[in-house]
Amino acid sequence: MKNMKYGTLLLCNLLFNSFASASIYEKLEVDQAKNPVLMNHKDATYFCSLKGLRLPTARELANDAISSGMVVLDTQYPNLSIYSPEVATEIDRNFYGEGMFQYISKSVENGYGVDFYYHTHNYDYKNKPIVSIWSSSICPSGHVQCENPELRAFAFHVGTGFITAPSYGNAAVVCIK
Repeated sequence: MKNMKYGTLLLCNLLFNSFASASIYEKLEVDQAKNPVLMNHKDATYFCSLKGLRLPTARELANDAISSGMVVLDTQYPNLSIYSPEVATEIDRNFYGEGMFQYISKSVENGYGVDFYYHTHNYDYKNKPIVSIWSSSICPSGHVQCENPELRAFAFHVGTGFITAPSYGNAAVVCIK
């Protein structure tokens, strides 16, 4: 952590999670042999709906990972395109200066917008299932990560802490309220 801003942010994240409910990972759907249930996004969405539940958003998965050392930071420009000078500067500062990744998922005027930033420098994946978990968050149409319409939903990769569109058709399922 290069500056106090992130030290304070990490402390707030840790305090927040000490009061949070059970981890999303504890709600992972498993079969009788305790292996994660894997399915495509469409089936996962339907599966959760049959239980009166839903898939978590990418932000909810990232927030849940805060207790494992992930740092999540809001953008200062939620309604501006990544091509705007303000957002471009923010991306440069957070990515090149702090090693944070931007999570781009929403369409805004003139392009895509950043929802939040995260980094996994202190992310501890020990005692976590090494799987990808579907989110309900969908890539904006035309986004480079989501050229395949079958893979347009973002997944959280528990083993690395990264949030990306999966490179395969199946991921694990967590259903929440």
